[in-house]
Amino acid sequence: MNDGVQNTYNNFKKKYGDDVIINGVTYRAVIQDSTTDNFIKTIQLSRGILKFGDYVIFHDKSRNIDETYLITAKVAPKVYYDEAELSLCNAVIKFRATLDDVEGSIVSFPTYINQSVISVVETDHLSYSDSNVFCCIGYSLLWKIIDIHPSFRLIINGWGWTVDGIDNITHVINKQQGTITYKLKAELTQSGNDDLINEVAHNEVNPIVTTPHDYTMTITELNKNIENTRTSQISNIVCTQDGVIVEQPKLNYLSSDTNIATCDGYGLITAIGVGSASITVTYKNVSTVIALNIIEYVEVYTLDGVSSVNDRTSQNYKMIDESRIISTREYTFAIDDNTLATIENVNTNNVDIIGKNIEGTMILTATDTLNGLTYTKSINTIFNAHAYTIDISETTASIQVGNTHQLSVVCTDDGDTVTSPIVTYSSDNTAISTCDANGLVTSVSEGSNNITCTYENATDSIAITIIPVPVVKTYKIVASVGTIDREYISHGSKSDFHVVNSDGTAITTGEVFTFTLTQSIRNPSITPETLITLVTIMGSTRLIMTANSSIAGWFNLVATTGDNNVTTKEMRVKIGF
Repeated sequence: MNDGVQNTYNNFKKKYGDDVIINGVTYRAVIQDSTTDNFIKTIQLSRGILKFGDYVIFHDKSRNIDETYLITAKVAPKVYYDEAELSLCNAVIKFRATLDDVEGSIVSFPTYINQSVISVVETDHLSYSDSNVFCCIGYSLLWKIIDIHPSFRLIINGWGWTVDGIDNITHVINKQQGTITYKLKAELTQSGNDDLINEVAHNEVNPIVTTPHDYTMTITELNKNIENTRTSQISNIVCTQDGVIVEQPKLNYLSSDTNIATCDGYGLITAIGVGSASITVTYKNVSTVIALNIIEYVEVYTLDGVSSVNDRTSQNYKMIDESRIISTREYTFAIDDNTLATIENVNTNNVDIIGKNIEGTMILTATDTLNGLTYTKSINTIFNAHAYTIDISETTASIQVGNTHQLSVVCTDDGDTVTSPIVTYSSDNTAISTCDANGLVTSVSEGSNNITCTYENATDSIAITIIPVPVVKTYKIVASVGTIDREYISHGSKSDFHVVNSDGTAITTGEVFTFTLTQSIRNPSITPETLITLVTIMGSTRLIMTANSSIAGWFNLVATTGDNNVTTKEMRVKIGF
């Protein structure tokens, strides 16, 4: 860059420029009027300051007032400065909100309103007027409008407007600059609940608005050395909001490598692997990183438990240290002979062993998942003679395709009913139906098969038949004339409606419908008879209705088949065409 030219430009800006305020900071800038529009200006400012969607406040010397402008286009970089187009904020938006937990607060901010055609996402509504305007709001005020939604009401220049569409806010958030455009539709009538003095519209639900704050966080200990398997508490954390210390701040903790160390919601670090990791502590929008160095910790462990397992008696085996304190390390467990016993209730440091009523000897092995060390225990299993039975509550079951059926079984051991027996289920044709470990049968396809239930050495079977799902026809009521369906009748006119299949095709299977009119919950004081003066049945699926010429309201048109298949269409009589 040519320093001489740069200095010349800076002197020019100093002498002929204006003081402007952007995001609370005062700068010296060159402001130029547009040659085509009195409400548009151009700003020139040092590189890297201007952003699309910023608000610019400066004193308009020609009018002797402070004006607020919005940067409504992308910033153009020049050789010695950045340049952007400013649009005058010609209105102030106000609405009631719960502001920082205070209900009924009035939120206000400047906006730029025009009647240009701008692409926004519109809601589905009935159009009463073509009076539309477009309201542009800068990124820095996104926190005020984030909960404004379609159908939200505003008052501008003494009249009510409804939010009819909203630009995609995601691109503004991702770029952290730009403008959000709201499409506003003029209301036909003024609401009696509006505050016209303060120009604040009435809304059934007020949005929640939270003021952004300046947060800081300080942590004394930023480096920790922890022995593997041990814990360490993060402490001495000081958080501030707008310079004021926050008591008991809500913090979030995140480990960079959970294979090395974890951290719970209270800042307790648990070392689970040798190596380096870090814990990121976050308060609001600020974060601090604590570096961790996990070193090896050597301790002697033993696989503890009784030396024999009786028939169906559960025995617990656990890993303990020299002080008989249960180990905090993680282990996997296995036995060398699955015919003698089963492993149940497997945890990270203990397991239950249940004998299968077969005499023998087996080895239980615990393996440390971190270092691969193994620990063994020799266990004898004991045999006792038993008489078992199992009985399914039904011999057959029919299930529709796509449905399930729960089997119920009763098991006995030496004549005594067994509580929570361990039953296995098997299907002889899984292409027809399957059965899970809890006895839930799931249909797969039409056909028949058998499910066998086994408890110890006792079995029982049930015949399963999978049947098809009956077809249920559905219909809808549509307008008989025109290509676009509608849900209204203009006052004093006749309208033709008929019933079709739910996919829009004509009914060809001979159904005959009866038509009735019922009251709508939208206007409980208006009966259908006052809205529709004449109903003419034109056949098995069609009717013509004549609307009252002076009353508007909602009603339900109901079509019923001989098998009581009911189809309803909510409609209204409206004033005007």
